[in-house]
Amino acid sequence: ELAREPYTWLQDLASLAEAAGRRLVAVVCYRHLIRDILNDARSRAYGHAVKYYHKLDALDGLVEGHGSLGEHSSFVAELRRQHGRKHGFWGHLESENKQ
Repeated sequence: ELAREPYTWLQDLASLAEAAGRRLVAVVCYRHLIRDILNDARSRAYGHAVKYYHKLDALDGLVEGHGSLGEHSSFVAELRRQHGRKHGFWGHLESENKQ
């Protein structure tokens, strides 16, 4: 159902959920935003996907059990399997991690 929602709505929902302590809702939104950007190969939005990835990293230690969503490490492994050839995204992420 998230796929039918406007991009900015999901960004707002993620921010509001995070601020309200609804971290799992924020995780769902950020994961969807990243998948959407990578699935559509929107290279101009890779910077946004990296920002959402960092948000997920920060939330990972704060979420007690991801339930049926799967752990953060599983999500990252899925991204690597499905989008490992999107060097623009991974390169941008790696350069951000070095800073």
